[in-house]
Amino acid sequence: ADFLEHRNTRFAFRGHILIGREKAKHNAWFQGFRQAMAQPAMRRFWQHLAFVPDWASEYDSSWSWLRPGDFYGLHADDSSMRYLSLTVHLVQDSPAGGELLWCGPDGTSEDMLIESPDRAHFFKSFNVSKNGSKLVPGFNTAVVFPVFRNSYHAVAPVEQSAGRRFTLQGWYVDPCHFQPPNSPCVSQGMDRLQRWSQSWADRGTRTQPPTRLESKPFLDEL
Repeated sequence: ADFLEHRNTRFAFRGHILIGREKAKHNAWFQGFRQAMAQPAMRRFWQHLAFVPDWASEYDSSWSWLRPGDFYGLHADDSSMRYLSLTVHLVQDSPAGGELLWCGPDGTSEDMLIESPDRAHFFKSFNVSKNGSKLVPGFNTAVVFPVFRNSYHAVAPVEQSAGRRFTLQGWYVDPCHFQPPNSPCVSQGMDRLQRWSQSWADRGTRTQPPTRLESKPFLDEL
């Protein structure tokens, strides 16, 4: 009901964001992750590897614990001045739901155009695949992708048995990301973001891997 009431301004989700909880058990993990990703050498690494622009010089991080029934609906991470998304999975148990569903376009006639005229964003439409790829979470596994108008993805519901999904995640952002909405810096930053996002959409018409990713136990390889 909550999603249906606010569907024009937010995506459907149910989760547990852990930032700000006092005496959090894994607080040192989060602090170490945030500090490491903000190091100049780490920023330069991702700038060269993923063509992140120089002005995306800050790192905005969070961490979440998805419990049975939790999920994230279809979204692109592009609601603010984000340029590169990185999520590290830290659950050591066998996965029980919580897979990342990559829904970016295939670049074929099978893609679907979604129109969203009421969306509070400069892009009112986007392309998604009717098939998509499923990425099964594993311990110390990272999922990285540029954030742009077609970087749509979701997280499947965690199963009701003993499922869980613990992740550290963050985005390289424009420093204007942290400024008040009425700041002149914000409008300039959004202009830069729009050009970046469209450039990736123009050259990244096919975002699905050539072979669909599937869950395959390591022992099957032996």
